[in-house]
Amino acid sequence: GSAYFRKLSPEIEDKILALARDPETRESALHFFFQNMEKTAKVVDLLIEIAEEGSGGSDNAVRCLTYTVPIDQGPRVAAFLAKILESGSRQNHQQCLFGLRNFGTGAELPVLDRMAANGLLDAYSRKSISEAAEFIRRRIKR
Repeated sequence: GSAYFRKLSPEIEDKILALARDPETRESALHFFFQNMEKTAKVVDLLIEIAEEGSGGSDNAVRCLTYTVPIDQGPRVAAFLAKILESGSRQNHQQCLFGLRNFGTGAELPVLDRMAANGLLDAYSRKSISEAAEFIRRRIKR
């Protein structure tokens, strides 16, 4: 199981960031720490970097970006998740939509609306995207 931390001391965070940068220990660092800890800007930077690499740990990095992200990092994470969806990658599709429901600001709605109207996508994907967009619309109206 994962450890749950609201925040880590800067010293501990730096040690775990070093573990996450090392391909040998990346998966463990991502799974056991970053999935459930509150992320600082440094952690978000590294998670986005790992996810963009598309190498070992990229799926886990995307998953980590969908939980316990501070409000000030939410718009940045939402923009990144929308970029992944827009790239056409089927990888992490549902995880990205989950993160967008959590952190979407409304700026991602044009991407989601375009994708929901794309007849080349299967009906399930279009429905999931449309539901995420509607969820964001309702949330930002509050």
